[in-house]
Amino acid sequence: MRTSWFIKFLMIVISIFIGFAAYFVYNFQSINHRPLTKDVKFEVKEGDTLNQILDELSNSGELRNEFFVKFSIKMFNYNTNIKPGTYTFSKEAPLEQLMFELNQGEISEFVKVTIPEGYSIEAMAEVFDKSELGISKEDFLDAVKNYSLPDYVKKVDGRRYALEGFLFPDTYHFDKGSTPETIIQIMLKRFEEVFAEIQKELDVTVEKDKIDEIVTMASIVEREIIHDDERPKASSVFYNRLEQGMPLQSCATVIYALGKHKEVLYYSDLEVDSKYNTYKYAGLPIGPIAAPGRESLKAAVSPAETNYLYFILNDETNYHYFFENYSDFLKQKQIRDTTLYVKK
Repeated sequence: MRTSWFIKFLMIVISIFIGFAAYFVYNFQSINHRPLTKDVKFEVKEGDTLNQILDELSNSGELRNEFFVKFSIKMFNYNTNIKPGTYTFSKEAPLEQLMFELNQGEISEFVKVTIPEGYSIEAMAEVFDKSELGISKEDFLDAVKNYSLPDYVKKVDGRRYALEGFLFPDTYHFDKGSTPETIIQIMLKRFEEVFAEIQKELDVTVEKDKIDEIVTMASIVEREIIHDDERPKASSVFYNRLEQGMPLQSCATVIYALGKHKEVLYYSDLEVDSKYNTYKYAGLPIGPIAAPGRESLKAAVSPAETNYLYFILNDETNYHYFFENYSDFLKQKQIRDTTLYVKK
């Protein structure tokens, strides 16, 4: 009897310990990725210490968790001899960047850059080229090609850009003078943060070797669908097709394979010889075709439970009709084509 009681007590203690450890690790990683609650600007005066600055940021609600920030600084043995100056940091800045600039005494300004959902890496490069960051399209693309890949990104021969799909689309405030490598690092960390939030929200755990496939699926959903409430259904269509051995036949993958945007695809376009072309090659494309947003990632992780195998756009609403069989799909396609013909 006593033994049984002791085992139960021990199990409770172990459960509490595991829960505490998980909480500690999650917060430790999260705070290192993003220690600030918002964009900040502050002055370090002669004689100010790092602890004073952290206390001020914490008291003003601009620091997420002072304990974990100080613990990380000690854990990673950061140089705490900060230099006077006026500093501006974006809320996306990792702790490592904050400490580096405070040690260097740099006076920083940030540049606001918005990367829309569904953008490809080449489209992102054009945004950076036109921004005030002073980064050319060529320099950004070179940095992408030479960046050391995270272990959740598969190294696949033939991919246009290995990091395609993993640079999270969001509004960022990059420090003026940031290098392409720093920008890539921040965008990857944002992806990791959002992906962790999605798993927690959906109460699922995605194995690391499955993340690449999830992002590939999410990128197709992102490019095919406009309204967020349709993304889980569209995701189910593609998963159902994969399960039945049917080609995905996503026009978005053809456009990516062509390397240029086209409003209208012709039958000849569907024959482009590319591992991204899901009309010509079975299964998922060779890699992601764009940067999926949060809702597309959620749809790829947790698709709706349906028997749908087809969908077609309603041109007036930008919503879709979903079908379980080809005959119903074909009827709606004929109606749409006739309507478009009459309108013309």
